[in-house]
Amino acid sequence: MNKLAIPRPDPKQCTACILGVLLCGVLAFWLNRIYVRYVGYSPYRIIALFRVSIFSGILFFLYLHFLISPEKIYGYLFKHRFALAAILFAVCVALKLHGSSIGMWNEYVACAPHGSPFQFPILGIPRSIRSDEWIVFTPLAMSQHYTGYAVVNDIACAWPTNMLTTYNQPVWDLTVIAKPFYWGYLLGSEYGLSWFWCGRLIALFLVTFEMFLLITGQKKKYALAAACLITFSAFVQWWFAINFLVEMLVWGQLAELMLYRFLNTDSVKTKL
Repeated sequence: MNKLAIPRPDPKQCTACILGVLLCGVLAFWLNRIYVRYVGYSPYRIIALFRVSIFSGILFFLYLHFLISPEKIYGYLFKHRFALAAILFAVCVALKLHGSSIGMWNEYVACAPHGSPFQFPILGIPRSIRSDEWIVFTPLAMSQHYTGYAVVNDIACAWPTNMLTTYNQPVWDLTVIAKPFYWGYLLGSEYGLSWFWCGRLIALFLVTFEMFLLITGQKKKYALAAACLITFSAFVQWWFAINFLVEMLVWGQLAELMLYRFLNTDSVKTKL
């Protein structure tokens, strides 16, 4: 029996990676200084640490293009796109990341001179104009925690309110089977909010990418451009958290993909 041949790492590449990590860390630190000066300041170091980590990851990804051929990088990303998306989703939910402007409440209600460290966004700024989200939709979802996610909520409107008809909030009954973007609320409101935001963003990007792979005949660059243009379009981002536009785009495209696969396979297992 032959021994398993394990290739030895190239010392030059290992050295280049280590130097790259250090270089990207330094550059990320200075990027954070620039960001704080021109975009937004937070008095808490943990926010800066999160931001520097994100900048470092982006810079190191760009740095890898000088060590590894882009064809290998993007070939690997394409081949493992679903697994990588699942990992990204799990990390975002574990860190309780979301895109809500709920931090706007810090302008009106604060329990300390600087508020809580988590009232300051890592990237971007809370948008007061997104009032349908941070005044209406998100507080309604948060209030469900205190009713045990019951169908009738007497907290949000100070009156018994059916939460299946009022902006269709997370409710633990049979209807939740059809609303997987609400499943995270089983873990609590913080995880639920992150699950809702990150899950819908990642799902929309992936499904749109797959849809345009089909439309363009597996032309990956066109599909990537389409996924970016639709997911991050002004129209989608404006209505991202309310009115279920994202759900319509996700499930509509997914239905088309599944129907196409159903009609173009002879496998009974695949059809089922």
